[in-house]
Amino acid sequence: MKMLWEKLWKGFTGAVSMPGEVPTHAFVLSGGEEHWVETVNVCPGDTLLIYPGERVPVDGVIVEGQSFLEPWEQKGKISLVSRGVGDKVYSGSLNRSAQLKIKAVRPAEKSFLQRRLTKAMKREADKAQAAILLQFYRADDVGSLFPGDIFM
Repeated sequence: MKMLWEKLWKGFTGAVSMPGEVPTHAFVLSGGEEHWVETVNVCPGDTLLIYPGERVPVDGVIVEGQSFLEPWEQKGKISLVSRGVGDKVYSGSLNRSAQLKIKAVRPAEKSFLQRRLTKAMKREADKAQAAILLQFYRADDVGSLFPGDIFM
């Protein structure tokens, strides 16, 4: 999974900043024991342990504990949000203060973080495609691509 993220982000220069470390594994509780599993294998309904200093691997709801979380999209601003039992947590958020138990509500490929990354990569691909197309037109021909009233 980590290699996939590295490939996806190689050369990415979008407006969205990538989290320092994309969660690739999670501690899943089953039968009272912790199991270290890949994030892609986490299913909705699984209970996960999130320790201080770890990123939330999938979207979920807190079932035990209270902590301060730092959303991943803050781009260098440290803004901590207090979350407790019953509150939603989103993938990519950094747990700053205490252990949490969360119940996963959707798989990793449909999580908040995955949707944001997919949109950002699509936006960048569209920009690159437009740049490639425009290089084939002379500057005076670009105006012929658009209706005349668009520039007025």
